[in-house]
Amino acid sequence: MFCSLGCRAEDPQVSANEYPGQMAQGYCSAVYSCTCDTYPYPTPNDCFAELLGAYDELNDAAYLSGLIYDGTCPAAELSAIESLACSGAVPEPPAGVCVPPCKAWHGNLGAGFVCEPLATSAELGIAFSACAQGLVCTSGVCVNPCQSAGTLPGIGQPCPELVCAPGAICDDTSTCIAEPVLPGPGAACVMGMCDPKTAICVAAASVCAALPTTGQACIEGQCDATSYCGADNECLARPPLACGLLGADVPGDGDGDPGDGDTDTGDGDGDTDTGDGDGDGDAALSHAVDIQPIWADNCALSSCHAPGGTAEFLDLSVDGYSALVGTPSAQAVGASLVEAGNSANSYLIAKLRGQQAEFGGMGNSMPAGNGASPLPEVTIMLIEEWIDAGALP
Repeated sequence: MFCSLGCRAEDPQVSANEYPGQMAQGYCSAVYSCTCDTYPYPTPNDCFAELLGAYDELNDAAYLSGLIYDGTCPAAELSAIESLACSGAVPEPPAGVCVPPCKAWHGNLGAGFVCEPLATSAELGIAFSACAQGLVCTSGVCVNPCQSAGTLPGIGQPCPELVCAPGAICDDTSTCIAEPVLPGPGAACVMGMCDPKTAICVAAASVCAALPTTGQACIEGQCDATSYCGADNECLARPPLACGLLGADVPGDGDGDPGDGDTDTGDGDGDTDTGDGDGDGDAALSHAVDIQPIWADNCALSSCHAPGGTAEFLDLSVDGYSALVGTPSAQAVGASLVEAGNSANSYLIAKLRGQQAEFGGMGNSMPAGNGASPLPEVTIMLIEEWIDAGALP
């Protein structure tokens, strides 16, 4: 769920008995208070009933497994999802800061100890193990996701993996140089780059242009933080992040009726369901519609995973699908960037979360360098969902 990457408060607490009810209420309220194209359950009451049952089972399994409860973690998680409101973006986390995971139930096994999931819920996407707080159970071993993968090259040193220590960037000769102060709108680009928070380098003119917003034409496939570049090269408003917290399968306005008066909400198979044809009612995610916009907004920049960029060997600007799915990783031997149906074995997810060392990989997390910020956890979860559903084109 939303705070699986780690959110923590010092004082607020949620008791173990209140944990299922408060979590179910918090997530359902966050989703159904927003205007979404689709909803995960027909009504808010259905949502609460389903999640309450799932959290009850998870809570009981964790207790019976002898795990330790930490009420500060669900309290902070609830605060985090409430703070989303119905915005389409979240504040950027501090650059280079790794926040350890905060689990409602945990054990006391240290890093390196053998572990296994003891309480799991596929519906909630949660797994608790006997690893100590701040550790995760990965490939049967407790690991610290914030542990350094090694010393990154500094200024003047070669950067064959295209990453450098903080304060440096990898130039076109694969050498780390001092990170320049990147210019804003109207200024000349520096090494094909501009301040990524405010501007984009127009390659043909080598001038920084202000990032366009909703309703404006995309520039180099980019838009500002409140929008994304659509198929018609127009910046479209980002939907509320809360709408994706639980998945979204049921069209309508959340009150149980169709909501828009349109009776054609099926999947083309002649019945009235809204699924993907597999009988489970799920709305199928596709790379073209749901995932490629993520690469366009965050990775396929003129200075990175795009033609002419320092990482153009992995071009995500037009067809990220072909570049990622089934492609062997150059950093982690034996791993694929995306293994269809298995996000846990996809090196891409490790890079997005900064856990590449667990795969025997190297470098830092992605997006990397030049002021780039980590993807929001809810976005990474969407990518995981796409992979686990078969990584459809």
